Amino acid sequence: MSVISLPRAIPAHRGKPVLDNVSELQAFARAVAVDGVWSTDIARATTALFDDMAVRWNTEQSTNCFDAVQDALDRAHIPAGGRCLEVGCGTGQITPLLADHFDEVISVDLSTAMLAQAPASASVRICCDASQLPFRDHVFDAAVLVDTFCFTAELARAVNVGGQIIWVNLLGDDGPLYVSADDIAHALPGNWTGVESTAGWGSWAVFSAADPVEIVEG
Repeated sequence: MSVISLPRAIPAHRGKPVLDNVSELQAFARAVAVDGVWSTDIARATTALFDDMAVRWNTEQSTNCFDAVQDALDRAHIPAGGRCLEVGCGTGQITPLLADHFDEVISVDLSTAMLAQAPASASVRICCDASQLPFRDHVFDAAVLVDTFCFTAELARAVNVGGQIIWVNLLGDDGPLYVSADDIAHALPGNWTGVESTAGWGSWAVFSAADPVEIVEG
């Protein structure tokens, strides 16, 4: 599947954070998305890391710049309404924006400490490992991932035919969990179409499911 690139519509403003030593994290994020690298021990370590950062996340860790999310919703023509799965929702900074667009938002995260910081009224919040989502097949109209790990096969299972996976990196290819749109596209099982662009400091890609993904029982 090829991914169509759209020109930038929202310019990057000054002050973009520069993170050190992101190459190893990016390589690991790619291994998760493309090769399915994940384990109980990795999940446990990831939970502990984000539990520790939860209280200071919004003030010290977050970019607080969400242009790429809104740009993806607008220019990729994501249908309003329907049911949205927000993966790796963290402290819920993006959730109100999604709640304004979709009829229902279900937000999941590994870290209970991060979820405890999230606004209670914007969505249903569930603590779970996104590599094994506790939902039936093809029940979401969209899945939104912002600066988190991408479990491609599980997302393809959860999203409806005609639904979208919205992949956002708030610092673009400088983000610690950045994986290219092409890599995500090739990792997704089934038949998908893709479009990508940049906005502000970030990048986004939207993949639309053209055919149902066959569920193979293990």
